[in-house]
Amino acid sequence: MTATSGVAGSSPLPKWQLALVVGAPVALGLGYMYYKNKNNSGSDRTSKSERDKFRSGATSSKENGAPADKQISIDGDCPPKVPSPAAEPETPLQKAQKHKNEGNVQFKMGKYDEAILRYNKAIDICPNENKEDLATFYQNRAAAYEQLFLCIIIVNLQKKYSAVKADCTKALELNPRYAKALLRRARALEKIGDLEAALEDVTAACIHEGFSNQTSLAMADNVLGKLGKQHAQENLANKKLIMPSKHFIKTYIISFPNDPVFTRLQHPEDIPKFFKKPLQALKDEEYDDIIPLCTEVIKSSEFNMLPSSKMEVLLLRATFHLLLGEHDAAIQDFETILNSEETSQDVKVNALIKRATLHMQLDNPNMTFKDFELAINMNPNYGDIYHHRGQVNLLMNRIDEAKSDYEKAIHYNPNFGVAYVQKCYTDYRFAIFNRDVELVEEAMKDFEKAFTKFPDRSDCYMLYAQIMAETQQNDKADTYFAKAIEKDPENAIVYVHRGLLQLQWNGNIDKAVDYFHKALETDEKCEQAYESLGSIEVQRGNMEEAIRLFDKAVELSRTSMELAHLYGLRDAAKTQLNLRNRLGIGAMQVRLDGKLGLLYTLLVLQVLIVMIYVATTPPAELTASTTRASVSFVKFESSQELQVNQGNHKKPPIYQTINREIVLKDVKTFRLFEVYNHTVCWKFGVDEHKMRSNEHLERCICNQGWHGWDCGQPEVVWRAIMASKQNISLKRRKTARHIIQTFFLSEYNSGIAEVIVEELYNVVDLFVICDFNNAEDNFRHKLSKGLLQREQRKILYINVATKSRKPTRTVSKYVWDRIKSVVQNLRDDDIYVMTEPEQILNSRALMFLKVYDGWAQPIGFRLRWSVYGFFWQHPLKTTITLGAYTVGLMRNAYQSNSLVLRQQLDGDTSERDILGLVIGDLNHYGGWYCNLCQAPANIIIGLRNKVRSKEIHIEKTIDVPFVEDLIGSGLWLDGKTSLLRASKSRDSYFAPETILNNTWKYDWLVENFYAKLDYY
Repeated sequence: MTATSGVAGSSPLPKWQLALVVGAPVALGLGYMYYKNKNNSGSDRTSKSERDKFRSGATSSKENGAPADKQISIDGDCPPKVPSPAAEPETPLQKAQKHKNEGNVQFKMGKYDEAILRYNKAIDICPNENKEDLATFYQNRAAAYEQLFLCIIIVNLQKKYSAVKADCTKALELNPRYAKALLRRARALEKIGDLEAALEDVTAACIHEGFSNQTSLAMADNVLGKLGKQHAQENLANKKLIMPSKHFIKTYIISFPNDPVFTRLQHPEDIPKFFKKPLQALKDEEYDDIIPLCTEVIKSSEFNMLPSSKMEVLLLRATFHLLLGEHDAAIQDFETILNSEETSQDVKVNALIKRATLHMQLDNPNMTFKDFELAINMNPNYGDIYHHRGQVNLLMNRIDEAKSDYEKAIHYNPNFGVAYVQKCYTDYRFAIFNRDVELVEEAMKDFEKAFTKFPDRSDCYMLYAQIMAETQQNDKADTYFAKAIEKDPENAIVYVHRGLLQLQWNGNIDKAVDYFHKALETDEKCEQAYESLGSIEVQRGNMEEAIRLFDKAVELSRTSMELAHLYGLRDAAKTQLNLRNRLGIGAMQVRLDGKLGLLYTLLVLQVLIVMIYVATTPPAELTASTTRASVSFVKFESSQELQVNQGNHKKPPIYQTINREIVLKDVKTFRLFEVYNHTVCWKFGVDEHKMRSNEHLERCICNQGWHGWDCGQPEVVWRAIMASKQNISLKRRKTARHIIQTFFLSEYNSGIAEVIVEELYNVVDLFVICDFNNAEDNFRHKLSKGLLQREQRKILYINVATKSRKPTRTVSKYVWDRIKSVVQNLRDDDIYVMTEPEQILNSRALMFLKVYDGWAQPIGFRLRWSVYGFFWQHPLKTTITLGAYTVGLMRNAYQSNSLVLRQQLDGDTSERDILGLVIGDLNHYGGWYCNLCQAPANIIIGLRNKVRSKEIHIEKTIDVPFVEDLIGSGLWLDGKTSLLRASKSRDSYFAPETILNNTWKYDWLVENFYAKLDYY
């Protein structure tokens, strides 16, 4: 997952400050007090050998070795330090820092005017030689001004933000690399409309931060988008319009097989005399002459006396006004046609189709679809309507509607090759959208039929090549791009796509550039070739040349959307050029390098296939094995569902010893499925409304995020199966497997244990909690005081404090033997899970493993790697852990000891090929690893233990300020590596549902209470 924390569209007040403004500090602090009270003695990490230098976690159950009266506490109950006999007087800098700290307190209370007074004093007292401190004071005062102005009404924005801008400027004079001051000044400049200066400031901040602050990057994108739109509007007001290339226009003409004007060229003997000159220019491809020749006819004195076919002259002129980009003139001609009683039905329908596409260019989709409906009402059998509406629907990602439109277009024009090919492509997109492998295979077979039915259609080969590129079959894609060029050597856009393929395939920039230049040799008006070359020059650091190329593309663009996009690229290059000169550094390199940089270029350069006006940049929804994977599903045999009787159960006592018998409850899987017209669907994955509203459906319609014949595969599992390149045959079980999950706790790592049990309570049959802590306040004590009261019926608590000095492998074997001795109905196909106490597995994935047979084992889980809380993500983003395997596999292959397999995975990552399936990828996670998500005092204990055992090395003193600074600043344990800021509103896998649904309780895991003031 990309961890993005954008600021666009969010409140200018941070969340903690909003709570103060509305008078709800008690509500915000409720979870924090809960967090402190429940973590007085515990945090959460288990003993485990480390895979890399970033992993941290203590394994010892001992205290840090210091006497009890010297233990660190975040509750303020530490013995006070004995003051030195003769305290030295405060220096001016210390006094200034004191005033600054007092200002920070006032700021947090929302008393911005009081904060400004304190910052004033800090600035007045601070010695001039302490430039960085003085810069911080100015920046903090600017922050106070900024927040103060949000609370009062000032009409003049320039005046309103002048103080913010001035203080930030002063801070930057003292510390030119002060990123926070750059960002705050950028916000002020954005407010007053100076977008170019704002873009320079936010880009400079990104450079100083090493492009690692996601908030800064989001702000840069936002400002860049606004500036692009502004420049696009300015350009359109004075733009010199250029007629598109001849190939573009010929392709456009082909897309209207029933056009009443274009089809006249097929019967020259029937052309009226007054129409001969315009149509001769059309035939000779003298496209610049068509509008003047049509105007000559229209303004002639005898025009009103001509037959009704004269309206075709207006239609031809309107068409070329549209192609040229003269939108107002085109609309005027279309309205004249539609309002005339002399206009034939075919001409009106054609005019409505073209006006609909014009509305789409003007970003008015409502008017677009109204015109299409008007055209259908006039002639529902006119195939061109559905063809062009299908293009618009596909462009808007309305896949179902596009598929339906293309089916109608082919029905009414069965020999129309363009529509047939686009239908094949739309069917493929529909299959991808619905994650249906069988439909993907059908769509590919239809493409193969198209090669036979329309062997000379270059777009057939081009779209097929595009699909091959999407699925990483690059050599095949290149072959089909070459065939497309062979069929239509004048089509410049194919050269552009083939050049983009070289970047994706092998990073061959020189070969890509050759194809882009070949495109311009073929068609000097190929806007996409200029754009592609410009982006390559940005990658190379040649900003002046990039700007020149973008300017050429701007000259050829015709719509505001195209212009805004191109100006965004141009403005970014211009800003980098200005900053290179301003900051005095050499050729700046973009933040993405190597293959990632080339992939970024590819994504930026994906263009519209001109012939169909449809963006062909696909979502990366299938891996390279998409069309080759074969996943079969066996239908459930039962056709009826029995009602489940949910009776009241008396809560049994906690399984606190290993001397009592435990019988795991069997669950029949039919309870988890619904039957619709003899079609069995997974209850939680099927779209119930659609299924009940259509009695004739023969397959399940899945909700978003669910896949498979019966909608039983959650997104993360479906992707894992597709990526595994295995021929997996899944079959529903009649009786669900049992799942037993084990994790170990110590006195400082139990903070996440409660979340694990609550999140997985409906999936796991027995939680085995092994506690190394033998103190009075251990986890057993918390359970007896009411913690997890509802969930205790599924908890087996085992205290293993006496085993703490034993080898981990011995302890693991001991626990498993105890489980077998008390669980009476354990089966070989039941699932055993052993995780660390900071790892929360994906509940949907575990439920899938319970219900289906056929998956390969052992199962690994790729977890989202959070640090200190879910608000920070580690730069490596994910970590893979061994997650699940059957009891039979553990006994037969790993001597009934789960640690044997886990130890094979520790160390060299090449050993991970022993995993049968890895659930989770870089964007869809198999769970969460909340590393060091504890109270600072507990983190300190764990880190000191690890330093003492030489598992990690930390140079600085490990104390409360050190840990709180790491959490507040978003730094890893080395104090240098920046963590990635996560966003609850934008990250679909931000945290488990238990956290998101109980933020009042777990706000310490969601909100960063130690965030520094000058971050905001």
